[in-house]
Amino acid sequence: LCHRSSFVFELIRRARASLAAPRTPQQRDSAEVSAAQSNQAFRQDGDITLALDALVRSVGVRKGTPHTLFIGAGASVSSGIPSADSCICEWKRNLFLTNNPGLEEQFRELSLPSVRQRIQQWLDRQGTHPPEGSPGEYGFYVRTCFPIGDDRRAYFQTRSRGARPHIGYRLLCHLAQEDIIRSVWSPNFDGLPARAAADFSLSPLEVGIDTQQRLSRPP
Repeated sequence: LCHRSSFVFELIRRARASLAAPRTPQQRDSAEVSAAQSNQAFRQDGDITLALDALVRSVGVRKGTPHTLFIGAGASVSSGIPSADSCICEWKRNLFLTNNPGLEEQFRELSLPSVRQRIQQWLDRQGTHPPEGSPGEYGFYVRTCFPIGDDRRAYFQTRSRGARPHIGYRLLCHLAQEDIIRSVWSPNFDGLPARAAADFSLSPLEVGIDTQQRLSRPP
């Protein structure tokens, strides 16, 4: 038990050290307030949310219990995968430029608020697009930009081809080697957990929308 808890604490220490960066006094104050607020477990709608230190203690005392991890798009940003918001902005620009040829140079830099605003204004004038920031934007724009399923698949494959698993995925593999994490669920398209496992003594079984039959395979 002590070994298991010490191992998790060491992984957390490494992650924090690798991601540490100079912060302003205001950022430090905000972080201290957040840390103080997170030193307790919050219950909402019957669920429990644990602070990081409480999670470590829970894992340490229940080392024989299989744990499952659910990760979203933010887990892959540091590995070179665009976030959902970045993809939406790119799809919006693609729609705009293919309907307004000759403006590619003027709308090249999506990081400029003025560029995004002009594109959004054009989309709003069409009268058929969801409001900016609405929950349905992602699904709407990927299907509108690429109506053919194989085109969408090719887009995501292109975006994930050069990605390399960052430290979070490597730490995940260490947890899997210690039998702390036994499965990972994710809507992500990048396959980074399996790529990271290739550098460890792990044999991951990937199950996706096209390979659902793998769920019934024996261990």
